[in-house]
Amino acid sequence: MTESILKWVDEDACREAIKAVRRDGDAVEWAVISYEGTSGPASQKLKLLGTGGGGVDGLKAALEDDKVGYCLLRTTDQIDNSVTTKFVYIGWVGSKVGYMQKSRVSVHVGPIKQFIGQFHVDLNVNTQDEITQEIIMAKVMDFSGSGSRVIDSSTGRATLDSQAKNSNRASVNFGAKRTGASNDQVVFVDEDAAKAHIKEVRTDGSETDWCLFTYEDPKTNNVVFLGKGSGGVAEMIPHLKDDVVAYGIVRKIDQIDMTAHSKFCFVNFVGDNINRMLRARLSLHQGAVRAFFAPFHCDISCTQANEISDDIVLKLIKSTSGTESKVLSDDRTVHTTKVVATKKVSDGTPSSSPRTDAPAPAAAAPAATSAPAKRTPTTTPRSTSVSAADNKDALLFDNEETVRGGLKSVRDDSNDINWCIISYDAPRSKTLTLAGSGSGGVAEFIDNLKDDQVCYGLVRLIETVDNSQTVKFCFVNWTGQNIHRMQRATLSTHKGFITNLFAPFHVDLECEKKDEVSEAIIYAKIKKAAGTANFVLN
Repeated sequence: MTESILKWVDEDACREAIKAVRRDGDAVEWAVISYEGTSGPASQKLKLLGTGGGGVDGLKAALEDDKVGYCLLRTTDQIDNSVTTKFVYIGWVGSKVGYMQKSRVSVHVGPIKQFIGQFHVDLNVNTQDEITQEIIMAKVMDFSGSGSRVIDSSTGRATLDSQAKNSNRASVNFGAKRTGASNDQVVFVDEDAAKAHIKEVRTDGSETDWCLFTYEDPKTNNVVFLGKGSGGVAEMIPHLKDDVVAYGIVRKIDQIDMTAHSKFCFVNFVGDNINRMLRARLSLHQGAVRAFFAPFHCDISCTQANEISDDIVLKLIKSTSGTESKVLSDDRTVHTTKVVATKKVSDGTPSSSPRTDAPAPAAAAPAATSAPAKRTPTTTPRSTSVSAADNKDALLFDNEETVRGGLKSVRDDSNDINWCIISYDAPRSKTLTLAGSGSGGVAEFIDNLKDDQVCYGLVRLIETVDNSQTVKFCFVNWTGQNIHRMQRATLSTHKGFITNLFAPFHVDLECEKKDEVSEAIIYAKIKKAAGTANFVLN
């Protein structure tokens, strides 16, 4: 379906309105396209219903209960000192829109979205209370990963509500001191200095790994800098006193195989003996304060210094990010069997012994207690092991240690190897082998993809955002156009195991032609997944 089925009253005006929304700094923040009428030929012709500023509230004022609206809204998502423009598509079908008009919407919505162009998130609504700043920003922050995804203890689910409500920083007053508590706005006394301290914690390579802020006086809402350091939570704890409210952020390192990932935890400390009037105002400040520190991976609220430590914070980070190991040590080790690829033994027959759910290869795992924690796959179904004799689709390794070692090399930040390919040792074979690896990046990786082979690849790339560099992994599933049709038919039965073998990764790419994979294509997927892609028109 294409745009050609659409009929317009003023197509050029609609295009110009969409361009205006996409221009950074333009006063036009939203545009609504609707129908000329509600019945007859007019109900099939599209026109510009309106444009304007005022954000979500301005848009809502243009939406009527008896009309259909195809809307594009420009908003912003703030991370430290960086403001990223985001676009939201909103499909509005008022509660009083007739049946025939609703039917027409289902036909037109695809071409309309094509006409409007790229957007980060979309929302379909029927009533005004379904369009709020909180709802829209929760979707934006969830998409971009700028929200904290804090676990709500009452529901067990991650929520962005408190951050989204204040994502536009509307309830934070920067810079201007207030001497009394009559105004409930929380005030960060020195905006530039406060953000600089937080940015220092967020900057890779900086020795500073924590900073704290507190109230200047219990009778005011003025928040001032309390301290910072490079000694982690242990160094921060002496500042957490019984008569203090402290907000802070701490950086910890989460290790996955040989790759170190910086993770951030927001600290909310409310001492047992704080001023009662200040305590009464804290609930009004929470949303704005959390939004000021966002994004972070997890948060911890405590009232006593013994409720927080480096170990507690790191465990919380691992639990939230899914990197916490579920394997118990020593005689408490849990051995869970699962469907795995079998390994060839010396006589050429497959082993049917179940493999324990421990990091592989087991023989190569270092014994030292300081070794990096390995991520235990949790998505593979657990059952009794299936041997090749019992399952004709079971996969084999020609050398499991070599295959897993190839993947491990790509994940090792200190290793020049940044790609590897695992394939089958022959057409229509079920034996996996390390087909190649190298340090020449995506270009070299592509050179090793063959039209008559199935190749599973892992590529390591670096994404740079401001002063921070983040390691990203892309899983590439290459199915050459000239592979045997019988081999193609069996690939779907291998997908589950292959995915778990390569996990974790940030993005994946399925392709069968070389023009479907490139460094630009992979980076575009990474930036879209991370929320760092830019859809703003120049």
